[in-house]
Amino acid sequence: MHGGATPTHRVAAHQELVRREITKARDILNASPITDPLRALQELAGQVVEWKDALAARVDLHALRYESNISTEQIRGEVQLLERAMDRCNTVLATIAKLNIDERLARIDEMTAVVIVRAVEAGLASAGVAGPAAVKAREVVRGHLRALPGREAAR
Repeated sequence: MHGGATPTHRVAAHQELVRREITKARDILNASPITDPLRALQELAGQVVEWKDALAARVDLHALRYESNISTEQIRGEVQLLERAMDRCNTVLATIAKLNIDERLARIDEMTAVVIVRAVEAGLASAGVAGPAAVKAREVVRGHLRALPGREAAR
């Protein structure tokens, strides 16, 4: 025995692998906190649906089962994965529906727009902008807010 085949080297290599796995697990546990759970849930829903669609594209509905030497018929693994993905889609999308996430996000966006408009108005007042110039500035700000995708302007 010489080099990497010695028992000491095998133990050291195994310890290094374990150390790397622990480091990866620690990095996962130190993930950033979710500050916007509603949007995070929407992103998760998008990923779940994409995963389900990718699996559906791979499943051959004409070959749901196969024969094996061990037992007679087996359900293909892809079919089982697709079934799980469909179930997860149902769970995530039902959760989103129950929480009225779209309505909540719309309200948050409306409140954000109101705060922005008020901040602009305060800035205009502080700078001494009044009359027709202030009205025009408010219209421009509201127009820009309306142009943002998925957002409504403050009223």
